[in-house]
Amino acid sequence: MLKIKKKNKEFKCISKKKIGAISHSLDLLLFGFEQIDFSHLGEAAYLELIHKVEPLFRYARKKFKKKPNCAEFKLLYYKALSAKLGGHLSPQVFLDPTHKCFTRFIESNALQHKMQTLKIRVEQDEGGSPLILVFINEESRLIPWDSLTRRPIFTLTGKLKGYIFTYFDTEVFQTNANLRLDCSYILTYQGITKFHPSQENKIIAFDKRDPREWFNKYALEIWTLLKDGNGDRPTMGIGDHCHIILKDNKGYVYSMGKFGGGRRFKLADYMTLFAPKQGRFISPDFFSYYSESTRNLKKAQILISKAQFEQIYKKLSEHKLDKSPKFTLLKHNCASYVQNLLKEVLGLEIDSELYLPNYALRVLFPKRIYNYFIGSTKDVVTKCPKWLQKCLYFLPILYIPTMIVSLIIRLMSLGGKPDYSFKDIFIAPWNLTIHHPIALRESLSMTKN
Repeated sequence: MLKIKKKNKEFKCISKKKIGAISHSLDLLLFGFEQIDFSHLGEAAYLELIHKVEPLFRYARKKFKKKPNCAEFKLLYYKALSAKLGGHLSPQVFLDPTHKCFTRFIESNALQHKMQTLKIRVEQDEGGSPLILVFINEESRLIPWDSLTRRPIFTLTGKLKGYIFTYFDTEVFQTNANLRLDCSYILTYQGITKFHPSQENKIIAFDKRDPREWFNKYALEIWTLLKDGNGDRPTMGIGDHCHIILKDNKGYVYSMGKFGGGRRFKLADYMTLFAPKQGRFISPDFFSYYSESTRNLKKAQILISKAQFEQIYKKLSEHKLDKSPKFTLLKHNCASYVQNLLKEVLGLEIDSELYLPNYALRVLFPKRIYNYFIGSTKDVVTKCPKWLQKCLYFLPILYIPTMIVSLIIRLMSLGGKPDYSFKDIFIAPWNLTIHHPIALRESLSMTKN
């Protein structure tokens, strides 16, 4: 089998291997999947399996995108796609022109990643039709894709808006013109379910696992996901995220996080980039479907009591009733929400703030260089008196650039109360901070230690 090496906790495919070796490795994986029962596979074994499939999938997808009409690359990619979907679906299903719609549906919704995370395996019936797992009429059902009826939806101007998929006159799900699921449908362990993650008031379990993984108790987890594969640098702008995961003693898994408004970004939005906007609470959180192999993901787990579980669940439910929470990129975001929730419910003092220059330096420089210059002086500074520490913020080399950047941020906060006041900028520069998942992760790591 093709060797896979681990570098900086990210699995990568050895690009110099021939296509034949990749294809042979996928054949062996697909053959091995026949003997595996995903539902009873332990978490460690399952993650090991994902790490074997993921680099092969990335390599195959990269080759396929370069030459989509090459039959060899196409077969290679569909073998990898089949492996991501559990290995029971023949690659020939994707090559069949009659299943072109099914292939587009899987890819448009990234279901190969989501189903892999939820341990949902796509099967096919005796006729070769893929079976899609859906939740309709209060039960999970496997429905042959070929049995679904697709009805187009048009706008008043006659433009194709999307499709309604039905099964014996029962609506199964809706998509847009690109076969992407309508926002009122999500994927859970029960299948494709009609549930709007932000508009619905209740919180439902999106996954179900073996509770022995958390000792048949109740657990709270904080997930931090960074776009940087090594987890060393924060992302400039949008891309990093953190959210809450709740697990009960029966194996049900819930999640919720805070997001921005979600509308399409326009050029005029640059003038209000840092202004307060209408946010939203998402449950299940979109990033709950990411696995360790797709982003740099860290999980901090805290075992809690039943009373604490109920208290947190109640608090999340109350927050979700708020359909327009305040959201800003710097102060009122996903990281500040998790920090405040942990303090309010469990009394944990977790810091998710980065000083503005520190954030800029961590974006620009590798971690080892940042730690060499900043880490070496941090111990000395923390031993100084508080008044002296505050005086250091007014050093011209630090104060002037910070003041200029913060004034620009304030200028781009038109339309609402900015996060940085003039007092913060000129008199109290130590308040010029950013709430960020990377700071939350490091604070949780120090608390754990």
